[in-house]
Amino acid sequence: MYIEGESTSMIYTVRSAGIDPATGREIFIGKNGEYTFTYNPADKMAVGDANPTLRGSLSSFVTYKGFSFNINMMYSAGGYIYNSTRAQRIEQINPMYNSDKRALTDRWKKPGDIVDYLTLVPNSSGTINNYHTSRFVEKENFLSISSITLGYEFDSRFLNKFKCKRLNVSLSMNDIVRFSTVKQERGIFYPFARGFSFTISPTF
Repeated sequence: MYIEGESTSMIYTVRSAGIDPATGREIFIGKNGEYTFTYNPADKMAVGDANPTLRGSLSSFVTYKGFSFNINMMYSAGGYIYNSTRAQRIEQINPMYNSDKRALTDRWKKPGDIVDYLTLVPNSSGTINNYHTSRFVEKENFLSISSITLGYEFDSRFLNKFKCKRLNVSLSMNDIVRFSTVKQERGIFYPFARGFSFTISPTF
């Protein structure tokens, strides 16, 4: 959905006031601010821009007495994301596939429950009826350490004993850690896979 004058990465959806403690149903907010149990696609509004206000990378390279250290990081702040993991693995669960345990522990069960997820009442297909609303739109801020390399270059006086002109060793790590305000699965993308490599580079 695109609107003239708005960001092309804007997220449009019906606003939500959460789950009604009395009935376990979702309360939708209309364009004029009225509360209703009836979902109307015409009530979709801009709820957040997926384009972050701040995004970049940081790197540092330090050497000291033959040792070297290199680190690379990426960061992003201010952008919004639709958390499909919460919607599909908790709210709209299917018993034929894997689901989040919060589908049972954090769901509405009886009048008075103040929770984040709908009552567990499946439809004819065995899934839970739900709509795309602002309940699952979250601000995503993250910092990831993409790589670290630690190296050492041996002293030439030591190497002369072995008739070696130069010798470097290094240990590298990739996809080390990612800190994010949004917890979600990777979906169709490759999972975060931490990798290690050790390199020896001699020169004779």
